[in-house]
Amino acid sequence: MKKLGIGVLTLSKRQSGIAINKELDWATSPKINKAFKQEFDSRSFDLSASAVGRSQTVTAYRENAIAIACLLKLKGELTVKEIRQLSAIDNAQSILAKNYDQFFCKVSRGVYGFNQTAETKLANYPTLVEFYIEKFRGQEC
Repeated sequence: MKKLGIGVLTLSKRQSGIAINKELDWATSPKINKAFKQEFDSRSFDLSASAVGRSQTVTAYRENAIAIACLLKLKGELTVKEIRQLSAIDNAQSILAKNYDQFFCKVSRGVYGFNQTAETKLANYPTLVEFYIEKFRGQEC
């Protein structure tokens, strides 16, 4: 008999660590567990609990993109180096270049600004926006 490797996997970030409730066998793989740990260690909030419904999952990548968008919204146009220094996001260049969520606009080579049309998209993540606006408000370039 061959196992299909399908089931239900629930992940949540708790104070004591990552809780993995599973009904499948492949999640015991050290490689997969390492990927789960990296994903959840890079998140500030556990906002994916409602991913079963109609809301979008907030991955670590999207959270970083929202953080950069909030920084650009507050500070205006910045270079990639300034964004990386102020946000402490190592892969900021990649996030800005790919711009999957259309949060940014390229002003010139290596200089990015906030895309004003993304304001409605940011309204879908009020907890994150409030957190990052407060975090970046006191910082200077």
